[in-house]
Amino acid sequence: MKLYDKEIKIPTQILVAECKDTKLINDLIKEVRFNMQFKKDMPAVTAESTPYESLVNSKNLLKFIEVNALAFKKYYPGFAFKIVDAWGNIYKNNNHYCKIHNHYGSTGFSAIIFLTDGPGPGTYFKEYDLLIKERKGRFILFHPLINHEVKNYNYKKERITIAFNCNAVSSYEPSVLNLC
Repeated sequence: MKLYDKEIKIPTQILVAECKDTKLINDLIKEVRFNMQFKKDMPAVTAESTPYESLVNSKNLLKFIEVNALAFKKYYPGFAFKIVDAWGNIYKNNNHYCKIHNHYGSTGFSAIIFLTDGPGPGTYFKEYDLLIKERKGRFILFHPLINHEVKNYNYKKERITIAFNCNAVSSYEPSVLNLC
């Protein structure tokens, strides 16, 4: 048996866009709050979090993707993907942060939706040396292997986000495009 190993650099992108549908954003906030009753400890996040799968079948999340389809198609032109996990986070105090991590295992892309305005520490993408600040409705699409983090949360206002991962699907598999 022989194992070959080599570091392969791959091209990555980060897309930042805004959703102006405040009713939809508010509905997503309600959904995150509702799912907090099933709180789960996350390996990288010390904030309050819903279980990984709690928002996978969310009609509001699918509507969010539909309303912002141009951004999703620009970032992921084939638009053939399925949501494999989706969860909410609520940061409330200085003990809440998100360690540097990536979403290894996802084959499509990852996303973060800011459901509240700053001030806040933003989300920092290490390889890009890029800090993206919170703004209600702002969302980020990025390659799952890009490392990112949230510094300690030293603010009075809650920071509410949804994060989700998508995998590529074959042309014969159901995709988000078929669901929207």
